[in-house]
Amino acid sequence: MQADYKKRDLPEVLYAVLTAVREAGKCRFTYLYYRVQTTPHRLYYYLKILERGGYLKVERVGKRGVYITITDSGRGFTNDLGEYLKVRRAYATLHRKIRKKLQAMHEEGTVIE
Repeated sequence: MQADYKKRDLPEVLYAVLTAVREAGKCRFTYLYYRVQTTPHRLYYYLKILERGGYLKVERVGKRGVYITITDSGRGFTNDLGEYLKVRRAYATLHRKIRKKLQAMHEEGTVIE
């Protein structure tokens, strides 16, 4: 799964945009603007990238109304990313426990260097 995650190679802020839209369902541009805390121009750029990638659907209503929804592809990607992050957290926890155990063994003198 890590290789698939790396292939897509999206910056972390794009993941923040995807998860914010997923949590909200259908949201307005201003909601994302306050949620992600970036400039409007930068957010517009991020939305264009995600829309071209097929992760989001951006609907323009009138002059200023912009509504954003997540597509099935975007929903699946955030699911995959969530699973990947769970595995990474479990690995990091296990790694910390092993390091503590080895450090304790080293202090006791049971580990041969």
